[in-house]
Amino acid sequence: MLGRVKQAFADRFGTPQVVVRAPGRINIIGEHTDYNEGLVLPAAANQVLYLAVGKTTDASHLVALDIAGEWQGDIRQSFTTSGSWYDYLLGVVDLLRSGGYDTGNLHVVVGGNIPVGAGMSSSAAITCGFIYALDQLYGWQLSRQQMALLAQQVEHRYIGVQCGLMDQYAVLFGKKDHALLLDCRTLDYDWQPMLFKDYVWLLINTGVKHNLAATAYNQRREECRQGVYILRKIDPGINSLRDADAGLLAQARSMIPEQIYKRCLYVVEENKRVRQAVQAAARQDSASLGRLLLASHAGLRDLYEVSCPELDFLVEQAASVTGVAGARMMGGGFGGCTLNLVRQDQVEKVKVQVAKAYYRQFDRQPVFYQPSLADGVEAISTANG
Repeated sequence: MLGRVKQAFADRFGTPQVVVRAPGRINIIGEHTDYNEGLVLPAAANQVLYLAVGKTTDASHLVALDIAGEWQGDIRQSFTTSGSWYDYLLGVVDLLRSGGYDTGNLHVVVGGNIPVGAGMSSSAAITCGFIYALDQLYGWQLSRQQMALLAQQVEHRYIGVQCGLMDQYAVLFGKKDHALLLDCRTLDYDWQPMLFKDYVWLLINTGVKHNLAATAYNQRREECRQGVYILRKIDPGINSLRDADAGLLAQARSMIPEQIYKRCLYVVEENKRVRQAVQAAARQDSASLGRLLLASHAGLRDLYEVSCPELDFLVEQAASVTGVAGARMMGGGFGGCTLNLVRQDQVEKVKVQVAKAYYRQFDRQPVFYQPSLADGVEAISTANG
């Protein structure tokens, strides 16, 4: 992959001045809690994007080797979002320019193996990787926290997804063989060893992405905001669902519409599960973590209502196979991957049994990935200029 990206750049533009590796991410547990100032436990994955970048005095060219569509023009001019992959790069440049970080025209080639639509946050990889590459290129010396906040603002302003900071922090602060326990209120974080004897992570991609995803994401965020508004009538100290607990929800039960109550209850319970998952990981207790994964999926399915039949089926099928400690949907929802904690010696058996059942049910083959936990964004090579 790296060689392919560098060669593609060389064939068209010469030698890149900066080449950056930007990982995708998996999320162990803590889904939809980040924008509620909660706790999350993601990790950078060894599925990656590479970005080769160089300055030019000619028009900019933005090229993705794995996605149709190429952009060229003056990158310094304002632009209108088009729904294409290069909106992320153009948004980065526009946002940086508004903050006084000007760039000239650029050649960019992007390629890698993060599956798009699988819930591994290829969007955070490309935005964080590009910001990091520009920082290397222009010597701005932005902190990784600044980069994460900028990448989040690109999602908000130019893509229309009101995401939290989990994905960006995982991509930028990842550490090999560790997950990142991130407090999304304070932005304090700690690396948690995530090694379970004889167990590995297995992603199973449904191969579907329902159209509800982006709209429902923003809707869930609004429903949580409404829940906070009601809870503050009882306790003015409630600033987000991070401050709520099951007792307060029970006290406010008659005041909260059923749907909003379910959203709030899920977030409260998921924050608790994140803490329990950290304790299970410290004990290398795969059975306890597996149960937490299954409970997380049940909450996402029944309370937060962001699952779909394909995801539910894969979780049920995997959980029925000996050697699977637990499983849950991963990501924003309505498609993408399930995350499974599987005994190493049972991985092939799981693949065969789940694939057969999924094909019978949906006439579609699932795709499997076996991620390992990796380091965050880094420069592969740089050159002065």
